[in-house]
Amino acid sequence: MTAKHLIKNYYHKHAPVYDITRWLFLFGRSALLRHLPHFSMPPAVIDVGCGTGTMTLPLTKLYPKGMVTGIDLSDHMLRLARRKSGPDSSIRFLNSDIDTFLEQSDTTFDLVVCSYSLTMMEYPEKRLDQIIEQASAGTFIAIVDFHDTRFPLFRAWMKRNLMTFTPSIFKNREPECTTLHHSVHLAYGGWWTYGMLVLQKR
Repeated sequence: MTAKHLIKNYYHKHAPVYDITRWLFLFGRSALLRHLPHFSMPPAVIDVGCGTGTMTLPLTKLYPKGMVTGIDLSDHMLRLARRKSGPDSSIRFLNSDIDTFLEQSDTTFDLVVCSYSLTMMEYPEKRLDQIIEQASAGTFIAIVDFHDTRFPLFRAWMKRNLMTFTPSIFKNREPECTTLHHSVHLAYGGWWTYGMLVLQKR
């Protein structure tokens, strides 16, 4: 079974309880919103791995005139996102993986948001490099995600849940990108760390 099929199956099971459980350990999303850029014109924004729309909906409030797109592999998660956003929502939700979307999209995005999605993908750093490579000059890339843990058993348990701690996604990407924000924070007193990163491609 491919990694994409594993993720689809995983969220088929977890979608019904996602919103009532993930607040316990997916930290930093609200904080990341405070570090996002202001635009003089309505921006085109993409939320990669948008899930049930936990970040997508606040993005529409932050950029009410912007074009906000959420993509996710799981149609079960997207069904919940559409329900939460309501019938009059302007958000475009698409059932797609990042590779296919980047290959087929003819939209130039001003902001790419990855909220706890990169570490669920195969080769997270490679995926981020791909996003940066295909982004236009001036595009902002904002990330909040798991950073690292010092506990091998917890690392293994998270791996069983399809998440790979990847500190390298938070590394310096000069000179290709300018770093506008970088921070690493403790979760539960150091059980693990999570990071936030905001870049602008040069």
